[in-house]
Amino acid sequence: MQIANMNRIENFKRVHAGASKPMKDWLDKTIGANWKTPMDVKKIFASASFVKQFVIFNIGGNKYRLLTKVIYGKETVRILKIGTHEDYNGWKL
Repeated sequence: MQIANMNRIENFKRVHAGASKPMKDWLDKTIGANWKTPMDVKKIFASASFVKQFVIFNIGGNKYRLLTKVIYGKETVRILKIGTHEDYNGWKL
């Protein structure tokens, strides 16, 4: 998969140093994937949630949340928001 808006991850890691390794793990698995359906996502990330048109990933043992839009036909994951678990509680989806 291709990652759109990668700069959002890089900016987040600068502020939250503890997110670097978990984000790298997520990126490694995602870039190497070829998702065609939500079930393909679940095979790799069992805790992923599907809300409306979004896919939400729990990162780093649920310390961080990654809000994405997966565009299966274009093999792209668009990063929309990234935050701590506390930040996520305030997001409007």
